[in-house]
Amino acid sequence: MTKRSHVWLVCCGLGCALGQGAEVQGKVEARRGLQTLDAAGDAPAGATRVVVRLALGEGEALREEVPVRDGRWHLVHRCSPRLAPTAYALSVSSAEGQAWASTELRVGTAADEAVARQQEREFLRGATQEVASLHGSLEDRCWLTVDAAGEEGVALGEDVAALAEGAKRATLASGTGLRMFDLRVAQPFQPQVRALLGELLGLLRARADAWIAYAERAPEDGSAPQEPPPPQDAKVEQLARQLAAELELPPDELAARFARGPLGHAETPAPEDGGTWTSVLGFSLELPAGSRAILGPERRFAPDTRLMATVPGASGGSAYKLLVRVSPLPFAVQSFDDFVEYVEVENWEREGLFTGYRRLVAAPDPEHGALRLRFTGHLRDAQTAEGDAVAGQQIALYDAEGRRALIGYLFGAGADPALLETLKWEGE
Repeated sequence: MTKRSHVWLVCCGLGCALGQGAEVQGKVEARRGLQTLDAAGDAPAGATRVVVRLALGEGEALREEVPVRDGRWHLVHRCSPRLAPTAYALSVSSAEGQAWASTELRVGTAADEAVARQQEREFLRGATQEVASLHGSLEDRCWLTVDAAGEEGVALGEDVAALAEGAKRATLASGTGLRMFDLRVAQPFQPQVRALLGELLGLLRARADAWIAYAERAPEDGSAPQEPPPPQDAKVEQLARQLAAELELPPDELAARFARGPLGHAETPAPEDGGTWTSVLGFSLELPAGSRAILGPERRFAPDTRLMATVPGASGGSAYKLLVRVSPLPFAVQSFDDFVEYVEVENWEREGLFTGYRRLVAAPDPEHGALRLRFTGHLRDAQTAEGDAVAGQQIALYDAEGRRALIGYLFGAGADPALLETLKWEGE
């Protein structure tokens, strides 16, 4: 069978001469996933070297010095990283920067370019959300720790320092993802966004250092220092709003995700004898008599977990576990169908909640913005042995306006699903 090699031959033609008798021709070929730029042209009389430049807007995809032989120059360059499909300016100049000739060189088709631009934008939006989450999570966790100073089990200095060091390590992983992005294409469509994200990661490391310095001033008894924590750098909000403008995201919402948010405030204590529990985040739940909250100050390490409790089984049955979470939604979640997919992906991938997950029944309710699930999972926490499979039930409520999910879980064979039906946002 004959193998076909896919070739792009793009905008091969004479460029305009700029009064020096020079010209430039170029093409890009792609064979077996490898791109090669082949460019050549006449050089002005007396020239011994030329500078060949491939530009996209203000950015450079390539700059290379090429020798002149017999009045001509010739460049064959394997493109790594790849050239994104779009129109470039291919130019030739002297080593001193005097422009001699240029032409347009197009890689791929207009349809290829549209797809590539959309893919890059989706990646940058996801990266923006990740960096915002790192900033917001550090603020929420550290402030919750400050608010819990003096409570049993809280060592403010050690805890804040550990949270800040963890945030610094997280910037390494996020930075690696951005560097991999840098290696994919020679010149992105939105280099300014990539630069903003890099700057925000640097500000996060500086903020973590500020929290560490604050922790070092904490007394040994675990209480808070006399002076308050340092404020977050105002430049974070400024850059967040620039990102929002570049990526067409809601500026107020994005800026808020970089700062301490509602999840960074202490939660309402659960009633000891059951009854209505109303969260500071604006939702409520009817707790059966005998329910006991089992999540105290350690909630500062997981701000999205608003309540964890043991609930007595009906008619003397086995007790079961209740977990209530509020999760900010990705900007990509734009509909109820997106929300359903998000919840299931979270169940599969959420670190620290399940080590295994198997969905048994899914019942979407788009009219009420609810998704009900039954599943088995390997719950991983301090109250459950590693590897123990448990029966689970779940309801997830979609708050489209607030772009957040309210999720209730029940774990245990005797769990009463009616309990989850009492979980609701205020006003419903």
